[in-house]
Amino acid sequence: MAARTLATVCSLAVVLLGCAATSAQPLVPLPHDKQIRVYVGVWDRFYSPYHRTKRYLQLTANVAAYHPVEQPRVQTFDERRILTLQVPDEGGWAHFYADEDTIKLVFRVEDRRNRLGKLRLMAFGKGLLVGELSADRSGSRIAGSLRYDSDQQYYLAYLFSKRGEVLAKLLIDRGWWDAVVPLVISREFLPYRPAPPSDEGIRKVVGAEDFPGEDGEWMQLNPPPRFAPYPSGALTSTLLVKEFTNDNSRPVPVESPAHAGMFKRWNLLNIRILGSPKIREEWLERYVQSQMDEMRQSAQVKEPMLEPVKVAPYTQGFAYWHVWLRGIAKAVLWLPEERSGRGKDINPLLNGIQQRLHTERDWLSEASARIANRLLQDKSLQLKTGLKPGDVLPGENVYTVHTDAVAGYRADNLKQTFRLRACAQYPDGSREPLEATVVVLRQHAWTEVAPPWGPEPVKYLVGKEGSDIALGKGWVYELWIEGHPERKSTIQVPSETPEIWVVQYRDTKPSAQGSAH
Repeated sequence: MAARTLATVCSLAVVLLGCAATSAQPLVPLPHDKQIRVYVGVWDRFYSPYHRTKRYLQLTANVAAYHPVEQPRVQTFDERRILTLQVPDEGGWAHFYADEDTIKLVFRVEDRRNRLGKLRLMAFGKGLLVGELSADRSGSRIAGSLRYDSDQQYYLAYLFSKRGEVLAKLLIDRGWWDAVVPLVISREFLPYRPAPPSDEGIRKVVGAEDFPGEDGEWMQLNPPPRFAPYPSGALTSTLLVKEFTNDNSRPVPVESPAHAGMFKRWNLLNIRILGSPKIREEWLERYVQSQMDEMRQSAQVKEPMLEPVKVAPYTQGFAYWHVWLRGIAKAVLWLPEERSGRGKDINPLLNGIQQRLHTERDWLSEASARIANRLLQDKSLQLKTGLKPGDVLPGENVYTVHTDAVAGYRADNLKQTFRLRACAQYPDGSREPLEATVVVLRQHAWTEVAPPWGPEPVKYLVGKEGSDIALGKGWVYELWIEGHPERKSTIQVPSETPEIWVVQYRDTKPSAQGSAH
């Protein structure tokens, strides 16, 4: 019982407060009938998304007055305006929402000629009756309030005389305090990337020794990636390396270490805000949405980020992918419609945001709104923009990553080891091991794609027991004993033959020559 009594007292106090505020508002005469003066207000409890608090506000509504025979139209509203809404001067209270699904319109009408009969309120454009307020017995005054759907923007009030004649028509715009002007802001950021290899030798071989950026995962979100030092032109990069051995006679592809789902472009962050604030101008809403959707679609390219590297036959080494990443962020800021009048210059605020973004570690809309509200503490900037601290709110964010890459490989030719032997061969078919210098020349590749090759010895000193030599796979070699090119041995590598023989023909054996003397 005590709780119910307290609630009743509080409600009564709120109503009395609203009535007192209404009576304090000045009444304005109708242009076509100076004897009738009117006031229309919007009174309710509102919620500020910036302050995250609720409070009761009494706002003068926007009102346009029309002669009884005129047809009220939104297009002529400004030229027939007699009352103008003013939001609170306090920052963060130019954009707010009705706390409930309805709002209360407060009316006060006075007629010095005592003709008033009633006020009838309609939902403009719908033909729906909201309610009626009757005049006092003398016909000099109408006072009261009516509630209706908070989504209804325009209302039409008819002032009737005691005899039922229309005295005036009032087109009421309850105000655009729940509407915003969207502002798109862009900035490049520095995407995370896997750490490049620490091996300086690999970096030098590839020709890339500097890799700007912050170590992390490809699609890492937390903490939010840093903004580029300048609005555009910054990249991060990394180097991916994968070792391989191709002991085949054909080229083979080497897949990248990145997982298969990686594409050249992707949406790192794609936030749509459900129930976003109302935007007064439909064309502006469509334009901003198209900007954000175009950004999203630009990243929906299903082309693999890294193609396999095709490596030559009979090679061993590493494939590499030098990857560059460019991060592009686009966000929407919401400015209050009620403070975004003509003749205001928003560019100084945007410039200030861009100059300071690199100092923030947050998403673009949140960081930009925070910087803007901090900058708006400057009175001169308030005068230029018409905004107050707390008037700028963060909207949706879209972050996309665009990549490019240069791929290649570094490899050595795989070798096969043979036992090289030199011998003398006599007419009777017998052979004798020799110590000799053997010339070994690579002739041509027998594979369709030539393996890589490096410098190799041209001459080998071979003892009577033979010597081991390593020859590149995929090549054809010719070998002969120095000074005796008339008898060459040819071998295609790899070969199943473990030994290579080179022969010098002699007419007589050394022992036979000694017995003749």
